Amino acid sequence: YAVPQDVANFVDTTLKYINDPKKVNQFLEHWDWATRWFKSWTLSIFPSYHVRNKAGNVWNNFVMGVNPKAYKDALKYQTKMSNGETGWIEGVYLTGVRKKERISYEQLQDMVEEYGITGRGLFTADIESTLMAEMGHTKWLTLSAENRAIMIGKRVGESVENNARLANFIDGLRKGLSPADAAKRVKKALFDYSDLTATEQKVFKRLFPFYTWTRKNIPYQIEMMIKHPGKYKAIDTLRMEVEAAVADEDENEKFMSSWMLANYPTKVKIDSEGNPKYFMLGGWWAGADLWKLGSQPTKIVTDLLHPLLKVMYES
Repeated sequence: YAVPQDVANFVDTTLKYINDPKKVNQFLEHWDWATRWFKSWTLSIFPSYHVRNKAGNVWNNFVMGVNPKAYKDALKYQTKMSNGETGWIEGVYLTGVRKKERISYEQLQDMVEEYGITGRGLFTADIESTLMAEMGHTKWLTLSAENRAIMIGKRVGESVENNARLANFIDGLRKGLSPADAAKRVKKALFDYSDLTATEQKVFKRLFPFYTWTRKNIPYQIEMMIKHPGKYKAIDTLRMEVEAAVADEDENEKFMSSWMLANYPTKVKIDSEGNPKYFMLGGWWAGADLWKLGSQPTKIVTDLLHPLLKVMYES
């Protein structure tokens, strides 16, 4: 052997595994299970995540021009339909009719199902689950992804996502869009997490667990910033005004850690010892991805890495 015996044995064993489709598929199954477990335990059980998710959805709808009133109508629809009640959505344009009318909740439900308005978000299309079936097999005292707290969190997350999607759809109908065009508008602003190529599903999502959000959010934010620059400028202006009211610029801010710089830090107060306290807009404001893209583009990739790969990268 040109290399030590133990190295040669390792190489031979590795090559056997790599060239054995059954072994490769077995490895990928374990990898996918680990990824689902990671995503389940880092998202759905935390109320703060659902609040941040709601904030991101509201922003994406806002720059699209969705009327805030639509959220209230969407919530009424969700609540009454879950209770088996009926109701009406007022002020919509039906296809081919150029006057405002109203549609029943049953009519809206038919359109929602036909055009796939709900059930395409993170918790239903990205984190694979069949909630109704799984709830009957969950337990409280388990660390698996079938923990009942996770399943409840997924239901909450699905409801939050669907509210924003329904609000966008209702708003589109009220603005004269056909159901098909209103559905396209929803998927453009709030993303269809199942709409990925085979390569993206089988390769990129395995390397980057939250690939779908970044893949769809950054192009959307760039387009919206070009179309509606004033809305983005207003956020930056508000940030500067808040910081100016708190304290003057500190020259020590140039030593701020990279993770803080990448998350759009906003100085919100000075503590009793004279140290500045910051609020990280990254994770709350969907447009903050553009800040990261401009200030630390490589961090977008490294932050998205699968935790197992990140450990190897950083070690």
